[in-house]
Amino acid sequence: MNFETHLPYVIIEDLESKCGGLSLSYIASIEKLNKIIQLPRERAEETGFWNRWDNKEIWGSAGQYASFIHEMCMLNLAKIVEDIKVDIKKKLHIRFHPWDEELDVIYLKYLKSCWAISNVIKHNQSNLRKGTSKYADYLINEWEAIEGYDFESFILSRHEMFEFIEYIPKVYLAICDFIYQKTGAKSHFFTTDWLDMADRFYHLLLPDIFEIDIPKFKE
Repeated sequence: MNFETHLPYVIIEDLESKCGGLSLSYIASIEKLNKIIQLPRERAEETGFWNRWDNKEIWGSAGQYASFIHEMCMLNLAKIVEDIKVDIKKKLHIRFHPWDEELDVIYLKYLKSCWAISNVIKHNQSNLRKGTSKYADYLINEWEAIEGYDFESFILSRHEMFEFIEYIPKVYLAICDFIYQKTGAKSHFFTTDWLDMADRFYHLLLPDIFEIDIPKFKE
């Protein structure tokens, strides 16, 4: 394999590394969030009574924490896409953009949504309102999201638009599909079995030594 044919694999490996770091950050943060949410119940079991003020304070903070985690991770994932976009241009001399009209890759919805959510966070104060941008309109139409709410509302209601654990591997696959179409370089994670791919993806990028609960997609 000469240097030119090896370059696509260098980009794929860098993408995997970045996705691994983001996965660890997100999953570890969610574990900590869940422990915070459980505090009122644990305190009630220890003391024999339920302190509603503790409950209100903790859950209020937990809601803000949940919103922060998801928005920051979406911004980070969009940055990964941006970094890889630049690498594809510099190393492969190929234009890549998540919103190119001609782009036809697997899980394009997740690739475009990640970019769109990031844009709304940065430029629309996380408010999803029709007419404010093409990105906001796309999210409203594609995810059947109710217009007029901010992202915190969608995050706390566990709207599927913010199922972040699916975004990381699906955005990864979308980019790898593009690289494969242009260069023939194929990721070792690439498979038509989504559940098998997601399971292998997280287990290989997040070894057991981390001692965190890795998402299970396949029994």
